[in-house]
Amino acid sequence: MSKFRKCFMWFCMLTKRLFHQWSFLLILCMIPLVIPVANIAMNEDSGVFRVALYSEDKGEKAENVIKSLKRRNSVIEFYEVDSREEVQKAVVSQKTDAAWIINDNFEKNLADYVNGETVGAVFDIIEREETKITKISREIMFGAIYGDLSYAIYKDFSVDVLVPGTDVREEEFRTYFTTQQEFGDVIIPRKLGTNKKVESDVNYLTAPLRGILSLIVLICSVAAAIYHLKDRAEGKYDWLSHRGRIVPAFASCLSAACVSAIAVFVALLLSDISTGFFNELVSMLIYIVLVTGFSLLLCTAFRSPGKLGAMVPGLMVASLALSPVFFDITALRPVSMILPTHYYLYSVYDARYYLYALVYCMAVYSLAIIMNHILSKHKENNMRL
Repeated sequence: MSKFRKCFMWFCMLTKRLFHQWSFLLILCMIPLVIPVANIAMNEDSGVFRVALYSEDKGEKAENVIKSLKRRNSVIEFYEVDSREEVQKAVVSQKTDAAWIINDNFEKNLADYVNGETVGAVFDIIEREETKITKISREIMFGAIYGDLSYAIYKDFSVDVLVPGTDVREEEFRTYFTTQQEFGDVIIPRKLGTNKKVESDVNYLTAPLRGILSLIVLICSVAAAIYHLKDRAEGKYDWLSHRGRIVPAFASCLSAACVSAIAVFVALLLSDISTGFFNELVSMLIYIVLVTGFSLLLCTAFRSPGKLGAMVPGLMVASLALSPVFFDITALRPVSMILPTHYYLYSVYDARYYLYALVYCMAVYSLAIIMNHILSKHKENNMRL
């Protein structure tokens, strides 16, 4: 039997052994469920901040403002109610975080504001408390009325400066305003190093799913390291030298990473967050090598299934906090570079991280081999004594 065939058979047996571990199967089954469950949840009323809308003005302009807010795709969910009383009850009962009410005479209030006259508020806002997100949400409100506000400013300037004393019909103002040349987008996001425009219709609530799925791959690989340490404690690798036991440890972590990565790869391709087959494939292959090396290093350092298992919750919390799953905190980036998820999540969008991942691989595998050599030599010396 050739050496390659023998290694392949060992790899297949270790992979098959993983499927006899119910905890590994449980983690693996989470992968195909993450994206469908998240999509179902995001299609429900699941904004992280909810705003109730009501318009006392039943004119076309006010209705268009309400419709534009409801069409927005963001972490802020807008929905319409039927009365001012219902709006107030929704805030008091904590069914909504804030309420925006368009007061009557919407167009007149805008025109009076532009003219510098003292008027009532265009919007009434009801909030339970003042927070950062309530302040940010008001920028969205301003964006919704910007078109009508800019028309009021344009008309006021035209009447006072361009055609003073001239009787110009409203239709002429409106026609001239709406038929002028439209400019393109002020900001056009493009992928780094390419001219490909990045689509902006991203569901911000499902964006962290890639990071969550990458953590599942990491959990599976670390779980395989724990299984290996358990087998080693039971004496299943006593026929190997202490230094040679790193080989089945590497194979166990690699097999778990491959199996889980394949499931994640398929899930990403079937989702709306995929960046393309080739890009996803290259990033995932690199991530498999990274995760395997990281898990192998943990397996070498701890050498006890109980101790390694005890640090897994802390590892997951640290990965969620330090890796760019939900937030990218620049100040913590040097610390996050210890984790393989850091390189994977950035490499999907920036090819330079392929090189950084290569450096990380060399460092983590070298450290695992050196640590295994030192600890094995120490244990062998103790056995001679």
